[in-house]
Amino acid sequence: MIWVYGYEGNEWIVRLVSPLRRLVTSRMPIALLHFLTYFITLPFFLFLRIVPLDHPYYRQLKTFRFWHLHSIIFDQLLPSIAHYYRREEAR
Repeated sequence: MIWVYGYEGNEWIVRLVSPLRRLVTSRMPIALLHFLTYFITLPFFLFLRIVPLDHPYYRQLKTFRFWHLHSIIFDQLLPSIAHYYRREEAR
């Protein structure tokens, strides 16, 4: 069993977050990145609570507690390498 990041629906991560992750956040001390992630998580957490979103993924994220969202965002920013696969590639 493996965990695969899907490309579909995550194109914005591939375009925006991946370069930031590769060049900046993966090189930071973990404690600093963990702290700075709060400044990303708080606005996102509030956005999810205020803005009505119809996509099933965002509806699910809306049910998560703050610390859970923080962990997801931190997990996206930490690794130096992350590959996102299209469905056909994964199969």
